[in-house]
Parts: sequence; C-alpha cells; structure tokens
Amino acid sequence: MIIYWIWLSHLKYVCPVLQKKLLDHFRTSKAVYDATEEELLIIPRISKKAIQSIQSSRSLKEAEALLKSTRKAGVDMLTFEDKLYPHFASKCKESPILLFYKETSSHWKPPSESSVREDVLPMEKEQQKK
Repeated sequence: MIIYWIWLSHLKYVCPVLQKKLLDHFRTSKAVYDATEEELLIIPRISKKAIQSIQSSRSLKEAEALLKSTRKAGVDMLTFEDKLYPHFASKCKESPILLFYKETSSHWKPPSESSVREDVLPMEKEQQKK
C-alpha cells in the first residue's frame, strides 16, 4: 500500500540508501513498518537512531495527511519498484523511493514502460546489447 511507502520515505535518520536496504531485506514497506528491533538489527550498518526512528514512528497519521493533500492537489506517486520509475534514477543509490508528480495538461499521461526505458544512457544501451 502506498501509505507505507509514504511513511518509509519520510522517516528521520532513514536515508534512501537505507530505505532500499530495508525494502530489499523485508520485501515490502509494510513489513518494514511491522519489523521488530531484533529484525532491524540484522540490517548491516543500520544506526540506533534509524531503528529508534522506525520504532517510534509507527503512526500513519502524517502519511495519511500527506496522501490526502497530494490527492487533493492532483499529485500522484511512483514507487521505486514501479515499472514506470525512471530507469536512470533507479540506478542511483541515493534516488528517492517515492517520486511525486503532477499532470501539467489534460493531455498528459504517465510515460509508457517503453518510453521510460528509452532514458537509458547510450553507454548502458551498448552494455545491454552484449
């Protein structure tokens, strides 16, 4: 659910690199939300502040308020795992796990998967051919 992605993306002391490590380990943002301290301690190089932030931020009120205000403003979101998430951004360790976007015209549509994949740099295209 998008609400847990919003929650995870707004935690103090939990940077995008750590967010992705958590998602890789727990598989879903909901599982990160439900993780115990013992489970979190398994994550390599996770700080005590990050663990405390995750455990002390179990309320979804702020995430729900943000979701409500973004929807009201016509803003939508793409998660890091979404097939429409820009390919070049997915290759960057520090890229956010959640992108916000807003339609700018009535004719705008989210990019198709094929057009998103066209943003691959020419060097990457050559490597993919091999």
